[in-house]
Parts: sequence; structure tokens; C-alpha cells
Amino acid sequence: MILGLLKLLFLVLLLLLVAGVIVIFSAVRLVGKARDALLGRSTAQDRQRRTTDNVTAGSDSRAASSSRKIFAADEGEYVDFEEVR
Repeated sequence: MILGLLKLLFLVLLLLLVAGVIVIFSAVRLVGKARDALLGRSTAQDRQRRTTDNVTAGSDSRAASSSRKIFAADEGEYVDFEEVR
């Protein structure tokens, strides 16, 4: 009976220790990220996200501002539409 209670107590203490370590590591990581944000540092993931956003935005603006023909000269031409009654 006593041995069973001691095992249970040991498991509970072990779980509390693991949970405490996880909480401490999470807090340290959060503080590090906040410090980096305040100092203007960026992580590799932030730089990758910004690069991807810039490429996407740049390709959209280039496509919208481009007014060249899509078809080659021998494929046809653009014509104005007229409705015939």
C-alpha cells in the first residue's frame, strides 16, 4: 500500500517537473522573441515570409501594369466588339 502511494507520488512529481520545464522554456523563448522584436532583429522565418510576400506583390503589380499583347503577331490580333442587330 505504501509502495503504491510512493510510486504515485513520484509520478505526480515527475509530471510536475516536466510541466515546469516546458513552461520555463516557453517563457524564455517568448521573452527572446519579444526582445528581438524590440531590437529590430528578425528570424530566418520572418525574412523568408517577407521575401515571399514581396515576390508575390511584385509579380502582381508587374502583371497589372503590363499592357503588352499576350498573343504573338502571327496568332491573330485584338479587335473591337460591335454588336450587330
